[in-house]
Amino acid sequence: MKRTSLILIIVILISSSLSYLYADNLESPNYKIVDATTNGGGETSTSTGYNLLNTIGSFSGDPRVYSTNYRGGLGAIEIFLANVPQISCFETTSNGSSNCTTGPSYLNTNGMTTVCGPAGCYDRARFEIDTQNNPADTLYGVQISQDNFASDIRYIDGVTFKPKTSNQRTINDYLTKAAWETNAINITGLIAGTEYDLRIVGLHGDFTESEPGPIATATTASTYMTFDLDIDNTSGISAETAPPYIVDFSTSRKLIQTGPPQTAADLIWMDLSTNALGGFALVQKGSSGGLHSTSQSYTIPSDNFDLDGQSEGFGLQTYYTAQERNTSSGNGDLGTVDTVAEYDGSGNVVGKVGQLFIKVFESSKPVLNGRAGMQLKARASGTTPVSSDYTEDITFIMVPRY
Repeated sequence: MKRTSLILIIVILISSSLSYLYADNLESPNYKIVDATTNGGGETSTSTGYNLLNTIGSFSGDPRVYSTNYRGGLGAIEIFLANVPQISCFETTSNGSSNCTTGPSYLNTNGMTTVCGPAGCYDRARFEIDTQNNPADTLYGVQISQDNFASDIRYIDGVTFKPKTSNQRTINDYLTKAAWETNAINITGLIAGTEYDLRIVGLHGDFTESEPGPIATATTASTYMTFDLDIDNTSGISAETAPPYIVDFSTSRKLIQTGPPQTAADLIWMDLSTNALGGFALVQKGSSGGLHSTSQSYTIPSDNFDLDGQSEGFGLQTYYTAQERNTSSGNGDLGTVDTVAEYDGSGNVVGKVGQLFIKVFESSKPVLNGRAGMQLKARASGTTPVSSDYTEDITFIMVPRY
């Protein structure tokens, strides 16, 4: 105790005197001490729920040692703190380029639209950590806010990657840089069209959590979907046409009693894109359930069948599908435009146009610049009434899966 009291007296004298230096002559006939320093005492206190590391004799906090980017460390504890980490990328809607470097190559090159689809991510984000030379096993806690941390301070859950309140935080919400950046998406559960602020703290052992680093900001995209119809022949993959949308069986493709199945010259082309996390479903239905003649009060029925084996009938068949940056392409992680089996036939195998909605296309992921084309096929029997007013009104609806 006597030694501790002596140290306290020395520290108080040095820190409280601005004009005088109290010290003994440290020279001797044989040695000369050029510089001498003293340190405060220290103590670690523990209880059932908490640990405390405290130092005695540190300089008091003074706002004059702060600046926008730097802060003077106060006392021995500062030696143990993790370096303050920074954010090297925080992105939701990047397209064509990215500041991220540790994600999949397509993301690093072309941005978040390769993962979330057109317009970018409406409920997800990616960030990467600039460690500021912390050791590889340093843990990081990620703070998120919607008001620049004025009152809203939440943490990203280390398991679900969703925001959680500060009082729900556990040590499991502190992960290494490698663990945080393993998945292309490392923040989920966000709100569409909302600005978010992000900052990170470092932790490298007990009592070592750093101050939060600089704030990075990103805004989530709005939910997005495009659906458009075009009418053109088999070369119309990129065609853009205006209403009305009419397809007919004419000239050499007319339906003739007892004649073979006919395929309309024009196709129904569709543009399909969405950033919905679960992709989309495209459904269709007809007003009559087949080609209907009002004058003859007769309907050429539609069903899932092969027209080569039917005396008469009508239906749809997929001709073409395409999309960009789907997973199998290697340049993205988006979905494909998939055809439901009944409409994916060949020859004269067609799918039904009924009076209830039936799914034709779908995707389990967001789709970028999807394109699809469908053919209409029909056949008349020897007993099909002759008429020029056979029609069917087909309605298509694209349903995003958010």
